[in-house]
Amino acid sequence: ALKRIETITRPPSSICAILVEANMHKVLYDLMRSCNRSHPHIQLLKYILQILSNISDDTNLASSFANKHFVDIFIDLIQLFRDKVDIVTFSAQLLRNIILADPKSLKRCSKRENIKRLQGIHGLFERELKRNRKNFEALKMEKFERIQVLLEIILEECSKYK
Repeated sequence: ALKRIETITRPPSSICAILVEANMHKVLYDLMRSCNRSHPHIQLLKYILQILSNISDDTNLASSFANKHFVDIFIDLIQLFRDKVDIVTFSAQLLRNIILADPKSLKRCSKRENIKRLQGIHGLFERELKRNRKNFEALKMEKFERIQVLLEIILEECSKYK
């Protein structure tokens, strides 16, 4: 079912607005919070993140599906799945999109404990890049660098808020 939803939410899609109006994102957030690190759950998470990413591409919809738990959910995902580059990338992109579109989410992200967690994750990726620069293939290096940039943007926006 999620694979079909992911397909129909690909841009351009009028379905995205209907899904947001029906509070589909709340169901997806609940599913995300129940996922563990097993392979089936990781596949499920990838579909959910792609659906949310498709919806967030529409800046008018991006802020409407943020709720008070959004920031925590995505920082938790980034931290819990820090070794799963695709999940971290999707999560960081979504977090960036939402904090840029929704002032309330930016405020939540700017809390000291969230900034501290994001700085820790950023430092972890920075150390991993330095340590493995010679061993990483070009694609993995590019993905790690993309995560670094996304985290830097998020941290910069959160720091500006204060």
